[in-house]
Amino acid sequence: LDGHPDVVLAGRIAGALGVEHTVIPPARTERRDAVLVEHPLARTYETLRTCEGMTSAYESIVGYLPYNARPTMSGQSGEVLRAGSFLLLQSDLSPKALRRRIDTTFMRDKALFSAEANEHARELARPWQERDGFQALDQMYVFYRIGRWQAGSRAGSQRRGDPVWPFLDNRVVRAALGLDQAWRLSEEVVHELITTFAPKLRRIPIEGKPWRFTADRRYYPWQRRPGFLTAPKTGGGWSWRTSPGEALSGVLRDHVLEHLDLLAPIVAPDEVRKLFAAPVVAKPAQVWHLYTVATMLSGAYPGKAPEGLDEIRVQVPS
Repeated sequence: LDGHPDVVLAGRIAGALGVEHTVIPPARTERRDAVLVEHPLARTYETLRTCEGMTSAYESIVGYLPYNARPTMSGQSGEVLRAGSFLLLQSDLSPKALRRRIDTTFMRDKALFSAEANEHARELARPWQERDGFQALDQMYVFYRIGRWQAGSRAGSQRRGDPVWPFLDNRVVRAALGLDQAWRLSEEVVHELITTFAPKLRRIPIEGKPWRFTADRRYYPWQRRPGFLTAPKTGGGWSWRTSPGEALSGVLRDHVLEHLDLLAPIVAPDEVRKLFAAPVVAKPAQVWHLYTVATMLSGAYPGKAPEGLDEIRVQVPS
């Protein structure tokens, strides 16, 4: 929507650089009080077809369009210059807290999963638990986020043309990983790169908070403070995927519970039912993942694409 921070900041960046800014908003009802979204089954089928089960229908996968030979560029995975998303989520950087982040990445919501699934998660976590916490979380981002989850979503973008991902160049990744993790986490590296390569952008504020390296720094008269202001938190980051409303929640609920027998080796059925106890689902992202896995296990793909599915109406908060 127009008030989303990504849209607002993208407009400011485009204006500063003198480039075109195009926004493709979601389809709205005539009264514009709701968005109309694709049925989850059609969305999931396309995700499975494109990404081979490497990510879930929570992620937005681009559809087919006529092939365009003009190269496009994406900033995807630029977080490698900020020590990865796992460390960015941390405020407590003590060894105990970093170890806890590793544990929760692999074994969050243990009650939801079966004993076998939890044991598998522990085996996946063990090699990372044996490493230094900073190093482990930094490299987990590259191994899982870039190498697996984002690899699936990137496959979709190749259906439209020839995208370029500068932050995925092996030389960029190698150089980034060679820098001190704490320095990258401070975000000073990113700020210096912006100042060097795109100085027109250095005064555009980031949404909701200051750059990390300035948060606790005291500046003296002979020192130059970075030339930007902190943007206010807009609260405009609403998404129908994370606020699905009752109608979409009902569609997600019916499908997951209908296929609960297929999910039983992986999850505890009673815990899954708890996710759907309220009219609007609890933990929507997790529900999307369960919906995707249930669809995959049902054998809906490979097979004929679902047809005749109506769009779902999701209320926009006033």
